[in-house]
Amino acid sequence: AAGLTQVYTAAEVERLNALGDRLRDRLNAFAAERELEFSATGYGSMVGLHFTRGAIRRSSDSPAASEQRALMHLELLEHGYSYARRGFVALSVPLDESDIDGFANSIESHLSANS
Repeated sequence: AAGLTQVYTAAEVERLNALGDRLRDRLNAFAAERELEFSATGYGSMVGLHFTRGAIRRSSDSPAASEQRALMHLELLEHGYSYARRGFVALSVPLDESDIDGFANSIESHLSANS
């Protein structure tokens, strides 16, 4: 009860959702500017990383791209960032804007080097 009333408050939900929106917007703008086959989807504090452009409405809209996902996952681990290997990111309470910036920087660096 204390976690939901004193730690994960409505204000904290709003902050995490804004961080998720910021991360998706930044990654999508980066990919669009460089015409990369990459997009970030999701809602609120949940983010999906996909090696494709365009709308994703079902799983078949996002190719598996297992080699690309595996490579990015390992490279980001080397930079100190962990997320689900399948490309799923769930932001958590301890994260702040500098964590989001570092994560985005690492993804952008990876995409630039491997495009």
